Amino acid sequence: MLRESSCLLPPSQPVILRSGKKEDISRETMVTPNRTSTRQDGGRRKTMSRSGQRKSRSASSNTDQSSLKKSGGSECGSEQQKEITSESEVVTLDIFDDSVWDTDLEAEDTKEPYDHSGRSSYINRCRQLGVTPISYFLRHMQDKELDLRYHGLGSRGSRAVTPTIATSCHIQKLDLTDNNLSRSGGLALCEMIKENCFITELVLSSNKLNLCVWDLCDAIIQNDTLTHLILSDNDFNDYSAPVLAKLITNTKKLEFLDLSHNKLESRSGKALGPALSENSTINHLNLSWNNLRANGFEALANGIKGNCALKHLDLSWNGIDRGVAKALGEALKFNNTLEHLNISNCRVNPECSVLIGLGLSCNETLKELKMVRNPMESAGCYAICAAVLRNQSPAIEKLDFQHSHVNEDFNEIFEQLKEKLPDVRVIHGSQEAKKKPKAMIHPMALLVRYLDDNNIRLADCFGKFDEDGSMTVTHEEFIKGIESIGLRLDDAQKTFLLNEMDRDGDGEIDYSELVRSRMEFKAKANSAEYLFPKMIQPTS
Repeated sequence: MLRESSCLLPPSQPVILRSGKKEDISRETMVTPNRTSTRQDGGRRKTMSRSGQRKSRSASSNTDQSSLKKSGGSECGSEQQKEITSESEVVTLDIFDDSVWDTDLEAEDTKEPYDHSGRSSYINRCRQLGVTPISYFLRHMQDKELDLRYHGLGSRGSRAVTPTIATSCHIQKLDLTDNNLSRSGGLALCEMIKENCFITELVLSSNKLNLCVWDLCDAIIQNDTLTHLILSDNDFNDYSAPVLAKLITNTKKLEFLDLSHNKLESRSGKALGPALSENSTINHLNLSWNNLRANGFEALANGIKGNCALKHLDLSWNGIDRGVAKALGEALKFNNTLEHLNISNCRVNPECSVLIGLGLSCNETLKELKMVRNPMESAGCYAICAAVLRNQSPAIEKLDFQHSHVNEDFNEIFEQLKEKLPDVRVIHGSQEAKKKPKAMIHPMALLVRYLDDNNIRLADCFGKFDEDGSMTVTHEEFIKGIESIGLRLDDAQKTFLLNEMDRDGDGEIDYSELVRSRMEFKAKANSAEYLFPKMIQPTS
């Protein structure tokens, strides 16, 4: 055992083991001969080499044997123990410590544990790209819903964060709204979309992705898990429309698509319309706040006509004219899946409402129609309600005509609609107030003002009425004279004036009655009740 242990120790430290238990020999006092002992030679210290030590040992051995012959065994043993002790060092070692033993086995490589969260790799990329790590991302990188809105990632920040997200198996909803990704950041995002297979909802609003729209759409088409995609406010225009149409045509999983607040115009409508007719997965489409007009909007409506998946369609804040309204009415006739339609703020007038109503009278699936803030007036609201009444099996549950004022005619048809569909909700603007009749000015005030403005004396005026000079005129002569001088009075005013002047009721007006009526008028001219009297309409 001594020989085996000595081989395992370093060459400079042989060990002597005593018998005993493991606990007793775990730490032993071991004797290590000093291989580099020094001796005195002529007053100088001389270091002995290994070969010199061997010669010295052999000489010492011969000397010991000769001394043993001369002296007894006990003296020889004590001298030998004394020499070993004087030329040795006492070293305390733990024989169960692997670090003190030599071994021919290869040393194990010390590897750092793999960071499955991606935290360390994200920090290293931030260091390489010269960006500050986002503490919120480090805290929530394993959440199911990761909200990184308004963090100002930019292109470099996106290149730092997207590789970590690409390998994450926790994130299911990612919101990157308003991070100014631009082209380089968008390309890094595209690589993430291709690789990640756990994210189902992705919000990319306000990131200027029009510069990489082709790469983005190709990446989304390759992704098999993404179902909700929001691309609003990314400056998409007519040049982006063909690839957006390609996305709509080829996507197999996408169910929710938001393209609102972009710059899609007529050419875009012509591209998206045929794509919608071929798509069978998207059930919620938002195209609000674009510039869809005329022919482009008509093409889009024709695409809706042949679609078999859409349930929610938002076309608000675009432009609907007569041609678009007609195409939209045709689409409602044949589409049998659409349930919610929003055409608010589309400049729908009463005529357009009638054309849309033609399709609504045949539709059996539409549940909600929003037409808020349109110049459709009460007549347009009436036309839509009348169309629902004509429908044999309507599914409508809500009609929203907010900010459109209605009149009494609308109230009548609304009551009929409530009888047919008791649960229907109709929201409209305020009730138009009944038109009040204009205040009737006292006819004498008109007569006096006319005479004063034209510098005509009352006597001269009466003289024109009194052709025979009798100083009296009949009612017919008085009315004829008033019309001859250019004073226009309606029938009520004429009747009131005749009753006011013919005080004795004999059917004639004399000059004295005219003068007295004028004097009384001037005396009471400051009275509003006298100046604006209630006049009785003449009976026919």
